[in-house]
Amino acid sequence: LIPFFGLLIAAAVLGERLTKFMLLGGGLVLASTLLITVYEERQRARTNSRTPA
Repeated sequence: LIPFFGLLIAAAVLGERLTKFMLLGGGLVLASTLLITVYEERQRARTNSRTPA
């Protein structure tokens, strides 16, 4: 997520122009982070439900 927020800060503070490829790359970073987080949470929930108390 650091590259994504670095890009936004560079645009806001330094006046950097964002291209469509930069925005597409940022969206890809956010989407992949979301997918990995959801997948890991489902795996953790599945593992916890199988473990006897």
